[in-house]
Amino acid sequence: MDRNIKKILLDSIVDTLDEYNQYKQKYESFKKEEYKDEYEQFIIEIGERFDGERIVYQFPNNYGASVIRNPFSYGGQQGFYEVGILYKGELTHHSEFGDDGTVAGWLTWEDVFKVLTWIQELEG
Repeated sequence: MDRNIKKILLDSIVDTLDEYNQYKQKYESFKKEEYKDEYEQFIIEIGERFDGERIVYQFPNNYGASVIRNPFSYGGQQGFYEVGILYKGELTHHSEFGDDGTVAGWLTWEDVFKVLTWIQELEG
């Protein structure tokens, strides 16, 4: 392999690692307790996913939400959340939700709260 190509590839890998490390530092400074609100009683799972956080909510109407923030979620690297709509624990489609009916990204926590309210009010 040409020496210049090796240098370009190595520089690209180093840049990617630097971006990842910057994200990781930013993620570690996020407030992990901000999900403590009136919907806390509906949380069925809190954990990490793809070097980020995941909170799963389940409501009595059989709908729920998977709220994530990680390097691969829509807006995650900038500190925003992505929400997937669930029905009976599985990712589902709803014509009034998000760009594609399954997930919505680039959400602030206030936006997530509004989405949770909307999901909780859906007819199961």
